[in-house]
Amino acid sequence: MSHVVNYHTRILHLKCASRHERTATNYRYASTPVGNPVIPDSGYFNDLEDGLKDELPTAVQCAVHLELLEVFHALKIRIIECEALDGIFGIKAPTKTIYRRKYMKTLDKYVNDKVTVKVEGWEAKREKKWSRYLDFAADRFVDWAKVIDKEMAATEGNEDQKLEIRLPWLPPLDVLMVWHAFLLNPSDYINYCRAESLTRLPRLSFPWTRIHEAIDAQGPGYRAWFYQLPKDNEDWLRNKAYIDPNLHQYLVNLGKPIGFTMRSGVSSQSKLDKSLIANVERQSVFVDKMHAHLWIRSPGLGGTMNRAIERYENFLELFQLYPGKMLVPNLDIDLVWHTNQLSAAGYKATMESRCGRFINHDDKIGKPTLRNGMSDTESLYRIHFGDEYSVCLCWECQAIASAIEDADKDGNLFETGSFLFASNITDKVQRDVDYYRAVEIARRKNFVNLPLRPS
Repeated sequence: MSHVVNYHTRILHLKCASRHERTATNYRYASTPVGNPVIPDSGYFNDLEDGLKDELPTAVQCAVHLELLEVFHALKIRIIECEALDGIFGIKAPTKTIYRRKYMKTLDKYVNDKVTVKVEGWEAKREKKWSRYLDFAADRFVDWAKVIDKEMAATEGNEDQKLEIRLPWLPPLDVLMVWHAFLLNPSDYINYCRAESLTRLPRLSFPWTRIHEAIDAQGPGYRAWFYQLPKDNEDWLRNKAYIDPNLHQYLVNLGKPIGFTMRSGVSSQSKLDKSLIANVERQSVFVDKMHAHLWIRSPGLGGTMNRAIERYENFLELFQLYPGKMLVPNLDIDLVWHTNQLSAAGYKATMESRCGRFINHDDKIGKPTLRNGMSDTESLYRIHFGDEYSVCLCWECQAIASAIEDADKDGNLFETGSFLFASNITDKVQRDVDYYRAVEIARRKNFVNLPLRPS
C-alpha cells in the first residue's frame, strides 16, 4: 500500500498545487466566538494518557507535543514584543530626536531642523530580552528540580518501586521549556540527575494530560497558545516551592529597570546555566520548523501522527540492525523521537527493548555529518521497508495520504477509474485544506469570529 500512497500523492499534489486557493472572505463567519470551529477537534484528545503504549509514544501525545511547541513559539514572540519588558531591561524608545542643519532659502540662513530617526540596532536589542529571560528560566529550573524531587520523595509512598511515576505539580512555563530541552539531551539529563541525587525526576512520565489541559489553543492569534496553571498548582509553587508561577508577569511587575547585566541572585552564568540555555536555543530551530508545518492545525493531523509513529518504529529497527551507523531522523520521525525522550525512564526502556542498547539524542552534530547520515538513512530505509524515507509533509500531501489510506481500508481504492478517483480525492482534500487554512489566516489576523465550514 505504501507504494500506492506515494504514487497517488505525487500526482494529486501536483493537481492540488494547480488549483486556486479559497480565501478567508469566501466563508461565512461565526456570529460569536462560541460558534467558532475548534481546531484541532477536542475529541481527538479523549484517549490521552501519560504513559507509553507498546513502548512507543501515542499519536495523541505527539499532538500535545505540537501544542506545547506552539506555546513555546508564542512565548518567545510575546517576550520579544513586550513593551513593558523594554523598560525593565533598559531598552529605550525605538526612535530618537536629532537636529540637522538645514538651509532655509526663504530666511537665507541655516537652521536646526528637528528630525525623528530610528535608533540603530533597536530590534537586535529587543531580541536580547529572550536570552535574558532564559537566564532567569535556567536558574528557576535548577531550583524547581530540587524542590519537586524532594516533594515526590516525601509523597511517593507505594509508588517507590514503579519504573515511571507521576509529577504532582506542573512547572511554570519557563521552567517547563528548560526541562523539555534538557530531556532532549538524555545522557546529559541522566548524568545531571545522578550528580544532584535527584532520584525521582528521571522516572517521571511526562505529564501530557495536564499540559494539554493547561494550554488554551483557541481564540485569535494574540490569545492563542497560552499556558495557564490551575490555581492550586500556582499556590503550591508560590507557597511551597517559592517560585513565581509566571516569570513574564513577575518581570513586568518589578516596575523598575534591571538591565541586561544583573542576574537573578547570582553573579555570573554557571556552566550548567550556559548548557541549559544552549539546549533551549538549539531547540528553537526545531520549534520554528514545527510552527512552519503547523500540523496541529491541519486537516490531516491524525494521519500525520499515525504515520510518523509507524516510521519511527521502522527507524528504531534500523538502529537495531545497524549499530555502527549514524541514523538521522526526518522531521516527522524526529517529533516522535523527541516525544519518546520526554519520559526519560520510558525512553530508556524503549531503546533497550527495540534497539538493544541506549541511544543518545545529540542535537549538537554539524550539518555536513547530518547530510551524510541522512543519505545513509534514506538508502537503508528504502532497502529494508520498500518505501521512501523523505516524504512531503505539507498539509495537502498529508491529507491526501490519509484519504487514500481511508479509501484502501474501505476497499474503494481500485473500484473506480484512476481519473475519477484522483478528481474526487483532490476535490475533497482541497476543500478541507482551503477551509483549515482560511481559519488559520483569520486567527493570525486576530479575527475574533472565525470562518465556518460550508454546509
